[in-house]
Amino acid sequence: QAERLGAHIAAAYTVERLYASPLRRAWLTAQAIAARTGLVPMARDDLREIHFGDLEGLAISEFAERHPDLYARWSDMADLDLRWPGGESRAEFRARVRRALEPLEAESRGRTVAVVCHGGVIGSYLAGRLTADPGGWRAYGVRNCSVTELRWRGDAPVMVVYDDIAHLE
Repeated sequence: QAERLGAHIAAAYTVERLYASPLRRAWLTAQAIAARTGLVPMARDDLREIHFGDLEGLAISEFAERHPDLYARWSDMADLDLRWPGGESRAEFRARVRRALEPLEAESRGRTVAVVCHGGVIGSYLAGRLTADPGGWRAYGVRNCSVTELRWRGDAPVMVVYDDIAHLE
């Protein structure tokens, strides 16, 4: 999938900068894009997925069984105060994503910037920029190696491609 994404990005876009989360899957995907575009990916720690702390790596079923109260809160998407034990809160995550992407927003006006990151990062960013619903991030679920493209109309982002996986078929 990463190889196909790299080929698609190289053929469909003239990317000038490539940023990526340093977490393994995102970083390897960025490397596949780099191999096709000649760009050097730049790691940005704040593009990491939400830090689930002590629950990192648990299956949803295990999470529900071991932490039923927290699981009930997790179901409320607007609960930004939800904090993962030993990890970060949803509000902290949203702020981190915003902090990571604001400078890239400014940089991407008039040029093409590629950002390789995680579903939670993408959903949080899109909900924060395209809606007023703080819990709306779940509405923006994306698949691995999909493409979501934003363009700018003044200071407002406009989504022109969302969760496109045609290049993977």
